[in-house]
Amino acid sequence: MKDTKKTVGFVGIREAAELSGLPQHFWRKELAAGNIPHLRSGNKFYIDYERALAKLRGDEM
Repeated sequence: MKDTKKTVGFVGIREAAELSGLPQHFWRKELAAGNIPHLRSGNKFYIDYERALAKLRGDEM
């Protein structure tokens, strides 16, 4: 039997908004406040999507 759970990993702001249904503005605001685990490469932000969702749910890893 195959494991159907897909691991997401790091995603851009636009993709995080599409996956979660939350607006890009929310993700940008939380990144600016330092509330979302992320990496920055140049002017691009990569959100650690799974950890960010866990933190938002209160299941902080």
